[in-house]
Amino acid sequence: MLYCEQCGLLYDGEKCPSCKKRDGREPRNDDLCLLSERGQIEADMLEDVLRQNGIRCLKKSVGGAGLAMLTGLILESFKIFVNYEDFGAAREIADAFFAPITEDTEEDPQ
Repeated sequence: MLYCEQCGLLYDGEKCPSCKKRDGREPRNDDLCLLSERGQIEADMLEDVLRQNGIRCLKKSVGGAGLAMLTGLILESFKIFVNYEDFGAAREIADAFFAPITEDTEEDPQ
């Protein structure tokens, strides 16, 4: 797995899937890695659940303050970054938190 310093992405392969650069390197524990990109409400919830689990994170606006002033925060999206050393645990939390609800969880009507 390689780390793109420009995008904060972890990826397999020869080049970053986002910026297409080929200068990826081995990640270090303190590298900020992109965990997810979400709308404001989901980003706030993910940030909160990560912090409740002791994982530090950084939430960055995608569009910036100017766009948020024009469109409102509800239309803004945010990127959530975590340190590489916490990435695995943060990925598990995010995957579980945003997992679809299935009907398998319904009670048996007996």
